[in-house]
Amino acid sequence: MVKKGKYKDSIKARLGFISEFPRLQNCLWVHGVSVGEIKAAQPLVSELKRSFPDRKILLTSTSSNGIKIAKELYKECLVVPFPMDFSWSILKYFRHFSPSLIILMELELWPNFLYWAARKNIPVMLFNGRLSEKSFKGYSFWFGRLFNRMTKAVKHFAVQNELYANRFEKLGIPKEKICITGNMKFDAVFTEKNSLKKEELLKSLGTMDFPVLVAGSTHAPEESILLSSYSELLSSFPDLRMILVPRDPQRAEEIAQWARQKQFTVTKRTQIQEGFFFSPKHVLIVDTIGELSILYSLAHVVFIGGSLIPHGGQNFIEPAFLGKAVVCGPYMHNFPDIRIFLEESALVQLENTQNLTKTLGLLLQDKEWNKSLGIKAQKIVQKSQGCTKKNIDLCLEILKK
Repeated sequence: MVKKGKYKDSIKARLGFISEFPRLQNCLWVHGVSVGEIKAAQPLVSELKRSFPDRKILLTSTSSNGIKIAKELYKECLVVPFPMDFSWSILKYFRHFSPSLIILMELELWPNFLYWAARKNIPVMLFNGRLSEKSFKGYSFWFGRLFNRMTKAVKHFAVQNELYANRFEKLGIPKEKICITGNMKFDAVFTEKNSLKKEELLKSLGTMDFPVLVAGSTHAPEESILLSSYSELLSSFPDLRMILVPRDPQRAEEIAQWARQKQFTVTKRTQIQEGFFFSPKHVLIVDTIGELSILYSLAHVVFIGGSLIPHGGQNFIEPAFLGKAVVCGPYMHNFPDIRIFLEESALVQLENTQNLTKTLGLLLQDKEWNKSLGIKAQKIVQKSQGCTKKNIDLCLEILKK
């Protein structure tokens, strides 16, 4: 943090100096580490407000981008940075906001935070729980079956699927504390309020009467691979445009240099002005956050980033819900739910990068296959919704005690 200047705007609050924020009493505290978790919490927060209208909701995030998105999405809630895992900062938060329930999204476990929650008898819930193989091995190595003692404050581990349930059980969590409620990201797609933003973005991009390839949440060096593929595709699809949305917007200039080296016209999202023309052989690089689902709606084909490298893939549910043809690489182990889509032939997963250009080309050419993939994917998302109600029932169970 000192070296990179990270969190410099919020360091004071993270250390527990939070007098600038209003005090709360018996609030419901929802925490998501970054943008994905904060967005996934939308249906949950809506239901919490409906089910507990007399309680204030506190939203926290670890990342600066997460805080930024939270302030946009939850205007009726109090949004503050998550405290550092020091006793003094945590205790100041607990005294100032007086939470009656803490909800952690996915897997954000800090030992001191959980220790003091247990000491203060503040119930903690883990919602949308997931435990990757890497995290499972890490917790097993460092804590083993002491993991259960470290997470004593967590009353329920509401996990996405049976695989994650088994992993938590192997770490010593009692079976009665684990329940499979599903993936809240399937519900979150309903709550995206993009109509105005989409209208503004479409207006700035001009008439989109050409095929568009959108690559979302990409990581290095995936952009270089995708740019090479785009270059090859142009020989068969000269009207094709490409939109690259890196996971880290700060990498935009690095990606722009790669695109210029391949002789593409390059525009960053923040450079778009009135009269912008999305010309042929053009790459739009998105250096903003919070617009990915809108951009997915413009796509003829979507590529999911983080999947050509052993990162484990990024969220593919948004484009699936929008009925888009989705392509991903071989590394999607962060999303076991992909199995359902593959079984139903509702998504294309590449075995390696060699077939990337060919697969994208076939989807651009074969409109029936393209449409079929989108329809199947959309139906799976719709059938998989309903997780939020189960999680709210768990909240009611705890708060009525």
